Amino acid sequence: MRGKPLPCVPGGLTLGLSVVLLHGLAPAIQAGYVSHHFSMNQSNELADGVVYGSVHFEAYDGIGPAGGGLSAGQVRLTLSATQPPAYGGVGKNFGIQKFGFMTSLSIPADDISGPAGWSVGFNRTMDGFGRFSVVLSGTGSSRVNPAVITISNLGSGARLENFLVGSRTSSGDVPPEGAAYFAAHVAGFKCQPGSHYIAAPAVVREAPVPPTWALALAGSGCWGVCSGWRGWRRRDLPAC
Repeated sequence: MRGKPLPCVPGGLTLGLSVVLLHGLAPAIQAGYVSHHFSMNQSNELADGVVYGSVHFEAYDGIGPAGGGLSAGQVRLTLSATQPPAYGGVGKNFGIQKFGFMTSLSIPADDISGPAGWSVGFNRTMDGFGRFSVVLSGTGSSRVNPAVITISNLGSGARLENFLVGSRTSSGDVPPEGAAYFAAHVAGFKCQPGSHYIAAPAVVREAPVPPTWALALAGSGCWGVCSGWRGWRRRDLPAC
């Protein structure tokens, strides 16, 4: 949510992804391997406009030139989490514990591969950012950083455009923290709150484009002045 203060009491993070397509560029044609980087710069607890992580999206539809070591019909999502400087360092169990993505495709659980010990669920919520088509989740002992998710057997559906869908609430409304393409939960900071989610609305300007197109990401901002913290306190983590 925009305008939230930066908390004075750091802790863990839960991340969500913010993506903005600029300059009227919307995907129209994909032929072959495609790769795009998405910044995660919105939070349900902390200041928006701060890059808390990223998702590297790769896909190969099997129609054009291959790349990235992907087989035809595969998509690979690589999520990396960063440590906000105000959180006083990370604990021994820092990492990503949950990851959700949106898609217009119907994908069986058997075609989705994630980190060891993680399970695949569908139509699950990511705190503040609504429901996501697919959510992979683990436990505190199975946190990883980075987290790599591979989706197979998509055929010609392995295209970026099939994953540029904004999340919604159960009633179909825009979530209170904004719609997102991707979201993640990151935990394990030494200080409070212990975890949070981030994301940002995806703004797509509809316009016809040639086969060569680009994604530009909005991911700038700075840490705000410490003021109030609207979250809940986590166990006995110290305030940094």
